[in-house]
Amino acid sequence: MSSEIKIEILNPFIKGSENIMKTMVAIKEIKRTALHLKNDYHFPGDVSAVMGIGGGITGSMALTMSESSARFFMGNMLYMDGGELTREELQDGAGELVNLITGSAKSVVVGTPYSFNISIPSIIWGRNHAIWTRKDVPCIVIVMNADGHDFALQICVKEGN
Repeated sequence: MSSEIKIEILNPFIKGSENIMKTMVAIKEIKRTALHLKNDYHFPGDVSAVMGIGGGITGSMALTMSESSARFFMGNMLYMDGGELTREELQDGAGELVNLITGSAKSVVVGTPYSFNISIPSIIWGRNHAIWTRKDVPCIVIVMNADGHDFALQICVKEGN
């Protein structure tokens, strides 16, 4: 299995997350703090939103964060105190964020060999939960910090079906 994902595939997800966090979540400062190959199934965080990807590239994209980061991001999105949000509202918000980020990436690659379709998001809740991925699909984890709150993108894709 190749452990490479082309930059032309990664960049739309990275730039999409930066753009969505700034425009929809009112983040002022966002920076990448780590980038590495994922080598196990455990993903630090309390909530993950996962979307399947199929077409010119296949695999999945996951957005993972702590509950406190989720409260901050969703509170900003909804213009309310994140501490007042229910677990269901946090899960819905995480699903909406992964949908926006993946949709943004999708719009960039339309008409290229990397064009893809997306599934409905699935939500995983629980400290240090596991996200199982196909062994034949390389996974890159990109950790980002947005106004002092960490989140991670897990991009697991390969070209073709």
